[in-house]
Amino acid sequence: MSRDGLLRRVIVAGLVAGGLASCSDGPTTIVFLDPCCTEVGQCLRGQATHAQVLVFDNGCPTDEALEAGSIFATVFDQVLAADAPPPPSIGKLGSGTFGFANILRDQQCRVVGFGCVEANLSQVGEIRIELRAWTRAALCTPLDTGGCGMGQSCTAGRCQ
Repeated sequence: MSRDGLLRRVIVAGLVAGGLASCSDGPTTIVFLDPCCTEVGQCLRGQATHAQVLVFDNGCPTDEALEAGSIFATVFDQVLAADAPPPPSIGKLGSGTFGFANILRDQQCRVVGFGCVEANLSQVGEIRIELRAWTRAALCTPLDTGGCGMGQSCTAGRCQ
């Protein structure tokens, strides 16, 4: 399977109790997967201090935008500690396709890794986002890109 195919795939695992409201009859949960933990024994989440959880209307942005951390036009944006579980609720999203992303950032807000998956909430019960350093040949080597711009500082995982 191609890198884009892996990046964009949705693993449907049935309805699981959770708090992501959708148009379907049951709740939907978000799960973060860090395949680097089992593949090379070095978790990307362990290299990060913050995890930015994002939801986009109509699908995922480009890999380049995610790697750069240049994220705009989200319907949900929350920064958590890197080792925190996904948010218990992101509110009602409605029908249609959404992009669910997780961007891992270090203490300087540089992007360490990311993942994004597209899903139609009327058709799935669980959203699984695989975290990788997607744009590198070595998928589990942490990135070092997308830090804060000139005149900005990193505060709690956000450039200000």
